[in-house]
Amino acid sequence: MKNSFLLFLIFLVSICMSSCNNDDDTVTLNEQQTNLIGIWNGNLKDSFYNENTGYPNGINFTIDVKQQLIIDDGNVPGDYIIGKIYFSDTITSCCGQENDGQITAQYFDDGKLSNAVIQQTSSINNVICQGTLTGTGLFTFNTMTINFIGTDCEGFHTGGEIQLTKSN
Repeated sequence: MKNSFLLFLIFLVSICMSSCNNDDDTVTLNEQQTNLIGIWNGNLKDSFYNENTGYPNGINFTIDVKQQLIIDDGNVPGDYIIGKIYFSDTITSCCGQENDGQITAQYFDDGKLSNAVIQQTSSINNVICQGTLTGTGLFTFNTMTINFIGTDCEGFHTGGEIQLTKSN
């Protein structure tokens, strides 16, 4: 009986040593995934909006991620987010419409974003400026970075980067 109790005590101590000493606040990836819904604010820089073209901080950019498409299929490697985009730091359209477009992106357990598509539907200086930006990125608990290229009424955008922080 003493041996059984001693083995049980050693077992409890070994469990605690492997999990109780974890002082970091590491967030599991499933928690990260559920944290994607919300308002993300930051900026967008590319070949048209950068320090050389008079936009040292790029332009303000906001994504309102309202939905995650959780695909419950073991054969599908990643799920999707859908959100509205705004070329402003508030949830208002740059040009008087409901929003400036939509973003979809596939996200994976390792924090990678792929197949990111930003479908721009806004106007610039009263000229309809539809376009599509595509790219990949990375997200953590409260930051998101998307690298992109694409075309709209201004031309071909290269070297694009969107850096965002979750605001809520």
